Amino acid sequence: MRIIGHRNDVPLRLQGYYARKRMGIGRFITDSMLANAHNVPLSLILATHVPGLRAIGSQVVSAEADTRGGLSCPVLTYIDGIRLNISIDEFRAEDVAGVEVYSRAAAPVQFRPSGDYCTVIALWTRWCGG
Repeated sequence: MRIIGHRNDVPLRLQGYYARKRMGIGRFITDSMLANAHNVPLSLILATHVPGLRAIGSQVVSAEADTRGGLSCPVLTYIDGIRLNISIDEFRAEDVAGVEVYSRAAAPVQFRPSGDYCTVIALWTRWCGG
């Protein structure tokens, strides 16, 4: 018996990213969109590609008013699936395999924000193993 199939070239850790992208719930920035963004800060790329996000210095904030009455709302950031309080400008566009952006209500369970966050950003790097 001969079985013919195709090899899945997507790393295991990025399969969820591509599955969520196919569902079309959030906003996605792919590696091909980032390919020509040499020396452009990721905060600026996100603010340019995702309505409702603004870059303030090296931080990304939601233009949505927060529950405390502020003019912007904090963004919850995940890097390779781990919640980190770090500026995404620490990463170069060419090191990023993809970015997911969700509103608080649309965030998948694994990225569901607690606290006063309005937006969730999940950034996936190229250089994390597996």
